[in-house]
Amino acid sequence: MEEKQRRKRFDDDFKISAVKMLLEGGKTITSVANDIGINPNTLQNWKKKYQSKDGKTVRYNGKEYFENPEIVSLKKELAYVKMQRDFLKKAAAFFAANEK
Repeated sequence: MEEKQRRKRFDDDFKISAVKMLLEGGKTITSVANDIGINPNTLQNWKKKYQSKDGKTVRYNGKEYFENPEIVSLKKELAYVKMQRDFLKKAAAFFAANEK
């Protein structure tokens, strides 16, 4: 009697890494799928599921998974500048209240 072949299960990190390899590597779906040992149709489905609308990044649970490093650094800088601005607003309000 033949045994049933068990279906492989892959976690989300593996799927995201596979789509990332596909988008950043410049290889075809077939070659990437063969490299990691999965069916090309499976990889195509993962690409449809995880690829963002711009076609350059992967989104999962609302999080961007490989953005341009410049964008990441600009986001950090913006957060820091906003924090400074908020602090200065509070300090100005504090000193304005104490002048009266």
